[in-house]
Amino acid sequence: TALLNALETQASWLLDAAFSAYQSGGATSDSVMRPFNRVQGLSPRTPIFLSRGLSVRGQILAGNGRWREASVVFDSLRPLDPQKANGTIAWSVVLGLAPPAFTPVLDSVARAIPAGPEAEYAHAMLDILRGRVPEGRRRLARALGSRDSATMAESIRGLMIAGDGWGQLLEGDSAGGIRRMRAGLDQSAAPNEETAFPRFQLALSLAARPDTRAEGINWLRYGFDLLPLYKPLTLLALGHAYEAAGVRDSATQAYTHFLRLWDKADPELQGRVREARSALEELNREQPR
Repeated sequence: TALLNALETQASWLLDAAFSAYQSGGATSDSVMRPFNRVQGLSPRTPIFLSRGLSVRGQILAGNGRWREASVVFDSLRPLDPQKANGTIAWSVVLGLAPPAFTPVLDSVARAIPAGPEAEYAHAMLDILRGRVPEGRRRLARALGSRDSATMAESIRGLMIAGDGWGQLLEGDSAGGIRRMRAGLDQSAAPNEETAFPRFQLALSLAARPDTRAEGINWLRYGFDLLPLYKPLTLLALGHAYEAAGVRDSATQAYTHFLRLWDKADPELQGRVREARSALEELNREQPR
């Protein structure tokens, strides 16, 4: 009864508590899912609670490499919230959490966005993701320099600037790209799902540079705790960052934590599992148990 009452008034508190399951060193893909299944079972059977529960459960499964199960959940979510379902599938493709067969959803999601700054940003990011970096940056520059930019929301303007900084970084100007990404993210001022991808790219870039590695590690450790698509990937990235910094114990812990979360990853997504295991073997000089 207490849980039901809390769900009706402060559902986010329970979800925040459920996310703490990821912090356990022995967490597995099943153990982190368990509290969310419990919350889903207790929550009112109204469309808003059902769609939110399906959304987070699908993201947990996808983030842990269990795409086949996640796609079934997204099929159930689509009638309730097609935008959320298709958007999450698209980000799963971008993050390499979905098989290549789902790649066409990126174009369909971008086409579904009404004409305007959001659509320009989406198409520009698709260009950059597909290696057409100069084209993507030109599209962002046109949008930022247009007469309509004066009325553009600060959040989308910040995302455009951060996206352009990522393109600048990919073209080889890592220092300038990082500065521009920082400026864009500061302007968007929204540590939410919309900014998750550029924040993740910034964290990876910071962690890859010796002079900014400590900051990048902090971003990876604390910046994605409520984003189940990203959380396991941050552990793999932390393993590499700690290894590069010579902190072998922390690297071993991060790789092990990642492997436990990806304990039931689909066969076609085993590349990251092999990556983490290979790194552990190098660190431990023996086959990990």
